[in-house]
This record gives sequence, C-alpha cells and structure tokens, in this order.
Amino acid sequence: GWSNSGTILNNVLAEQASSHLGDGHRLDAGAAIATPLNMPANSANLQRPFHSQVYDRNLGKSLRTLWASARDQYMDASTGHVRPVPRWDGGGDFYADDTMARTAKSIRELDEAVTRRQYGYDSVDDYYAAASSDQRLASINTPLLLLNAYDDPIVPGVSLRRAVEAARANHQILFALTSHGGHLGWCERGGEAGGMLGPWAGPAWVERVACGF
Repeated sequence: GWSNSGTILNNVLAEQASSHLGDGHRLDAGAAIATPLNMPANSANLQRPFHSQVYDRNLGKSLRTLWASARDQYMDASTGHVRPVPRWDGGGDFYADDTMARTAKSIRELDEAVTRRQYGYDSVDDYYAAASSDQRLASINTPLLLLNAYDDPIVPGVSLRRAVEAARANHQILFALTSHGGHLGWCERGGEAGGMLGPWAGPAWVERVACGF
C-alpha cells in the first residue's frame, strides 16, 4: 500500500487476525510504504502554513478532480441536488456536501464533505482517530513491512513514535525508517528505468526492498 492505501492494508491485516482465521481469504504478507500511521498528527502537520499552501492545497486539488469524476454517484440527475447514498457500514444513508467537495482546498475539507459522512463519523477528527493504523499494529499476525522516511513532509518522523514502539513489540513487523526519501521519493542516483537516467529514474530501490521482503 502506497501512502494512505497503506492505512487500508494495515487495518485489513489487523482485522483478519481476529475475523478471518482460515486460510481461504487471507493476505500472506504486506508492505505499507510512506503510510500516515498517525492520521491526527499528520493532519495537524498539513495545517502548518507552508505545508497547507504547498502540499495540502495541491492534494486538495487532486481530490477535487476525483470528486468531479465520481460526483454523479452522489447527485440526483433530475434535480441536480445531492441524493441520499447508503453508508459504508449499512447504517443508513448520508448526504455529501457537494459545494464543499467542489471547492475543497485540503484533504481535510474533502474528508469533511464526503469521507467521514460515508463512514458514519460525527467529525473528521473522529474519523482520523478511528482510522489510524498505528493503534492496531499490535494485533497484526501477518508479516508486514513498514517503510517510511524521517524527512517525509507529509508523514514526518516525529509522528511515527507510537508505530515504532508497536512494531518493536511485534515480531511480525519490520519497520524500516530511512533518514531521507521524502514522501514516496526514494529515487536512485544514476539509476535507469523506462529510458530515464538520474534521480527521477523511478522507484527501483523501493521495489527491491518491498519485493525482497
């Protein structure tokens, strides 16, 4: 799992440890790369002045594009207004905030407009606290590689303390923390991939580490 998809992977591995005990529907191993393991801390980090204007604003722009491509699923074509959509957990319907989603300038605003409602949370903070996978690492009984960079501007090293302690206590987890690498930026100097040369050649090092695990 890359970035936040690693959150999904980690939570699935924790869930399967207690609810999928047979061999028929299990993941054999996992690798979570540059995952925001502590979502409240990572959200607070993105609200810092520089980060909010550079990283969060651009991520918000990408999410607005995704919302535009999925918007029809939440709208009533006959009226042009939002329509009720079933919640993920089957606990009723929810209404997305179309105006906020179309104008979202941050991840947090898009999560307020759609995500936390879809999963039945009262607030974005409740959603982030519940979704953080560092609190479930102790439950994982499947081999898992966690790979992060300390200088990651999205997932800074200081936000990983709880995850590091949990990984140390779980022999199924290997936590690799590099000093450099940014957010999914482990580029190889002088590498070659797809005809490219130099530091932008591609994630060959990450692929070797993940596949080697």
